[in-house]
Amino acid sequence: MLVVVLTLSLGSIIKKGVETVGPQITKTEMKLDGIIESRFAEMSPPDTTHFVQWDLGFTRQDRELYGRRWKRQEARLLNFLDSGQPLTVSAEGKSYELPAIRIRGWKKRFRKIC
Repeated sequence: MLVVVLTLSLGSIIKKGVETVGPQITKTEMKLDGIIESRFAEMSPPDTTHFVQWDLGFTRQDRELYGRRWKRQEARLLNFLDSGQPLTVSAEGKSYELPAIRIRGWKKRFRKIC
């Protein structure tokens, strides 16, 4: 199971409920529809918001979950995160920039444990 969890210090920018967070790399966008979760608050710094998208938006009943189309989406997301560029997360007209991932081999290790 792949869970996308973005921990953001956006304060009051995002309301609880269903939201869309769209990280961007220059002209590349990837829309992630998900929900704002509070159950991760115990393990995170104060004043952070947790955006969660389960299974890349596929439902548990979807036959394509973990199939070819899902694997293409997973590869696209991981390549997107591995671009070496900072990510801009936008919601409700405001944005937050996340630094680029600078850990050699993170994607290979991630795939091994997930």
